[in-house]
Amino acid sequence: MELLIKDDFSDDPFTIYTFRPTCGTRDSQAGTELPVLAELMGHSNIQTTMIYVHAARKQKIEATARLQAYVGAARRAKRLRAEEKAESSKPIDDKWGLPIVEVEESSPQKSAQEAEIEDLPF
Repeated sequence: MELLIKDDFSDDPFTIYTFRPTCGTRDSQAGTELPVLAELMGHSNIQTTMIYVHAARKQKIEATARLQAYVGAARRAKRLRAEEKAESSKPIDDKWGLPIVEVEESSPQKSAQEAEIEDLPF
């Protein structure tokens, strides 16, 4: 690449480092992860790589769309769970359409053992 710059652009002030931001940005847009890109660019610190990599408008729009889709899916899932919970708490109807109500049978007096168990702190 250095020879290409010297041969074809000898009058222009290009150096081998002139295209680093473009190369880093394009590589990032292609899906290269930042730690890998840092190694490819010879940086020991990802913060240095961040100087050269810039998010394109399209990437920002796509990231926002992914977030909106995630939030929409989370809302739908929450609504479905609430509907399922409400459906499961409805009373069951008998064959005539009347709700079946389960009544707990309780004895008028509790045994001493039952009373003792209810008084336990756990």
